[in-house]
Amino acid sequence: MFRSTKWLRSSTRIALALVLMGGACLTSAQSSGASPLVPSKVYLNTEGGPLHLDGGDPYTTAFPLTQVTCPASRTNGCTIRVVTSFQTRGVPDGGQLYVHVTALNKIVGQASPYAYPNSVILLDTGGASASWSNHTFQWMVTKLSAGATVTVKVELQNKTGTADVEERTETIELLFN
Repeated sequence: MFRSTKWLRSSTRIALALVLMGGACLTSAQSSGASPLVPSKVYLNTEGGPLHLDGGDPYTTAFPLTQVTCPASRTNGCTIRVVTSFQTRGVPDGGQLYVHVTALNKIVGQASPYAYPNSVILLDTGGASASWSNHTFQWMVTKLSAGATVTVKVELQNKTGTADVEERTETIELLFN
């Protein structure tokens, strides 16, 4: 009987130590900014109809510009998630169709263009096929200060020949840090 009580006390000490260590790890994770993001607002833009892109032309705006404001009451600031989907066709052999995402306006402590992992992503490469292909990408715009307003801009550029983009969707989510 004495033996089982001693085992119980040892087990209790170990369990208590694990709980305290877990709490310390959680506190450490929260203080380093690893806390979860809280969804606040969603903006949705859907564009149909052809967008014909000639090679070498400057970037073409794919969606209407969207202004997003982090409320002044959000002292930890905000994050913006941008998700785009494109239906493409006719990118010529050796061709390159790019999508470019920027958040216009200054964000304190960051250099332009503010979108991560990279503001410019290769959307589609040559194949000159008559069939459509679909592409979805996402970007994060981080460290949006409380009270700041940015304008999200999504553009397309074709480097060679001609290409077509048909149906396209943009989802912009404002997330509280």
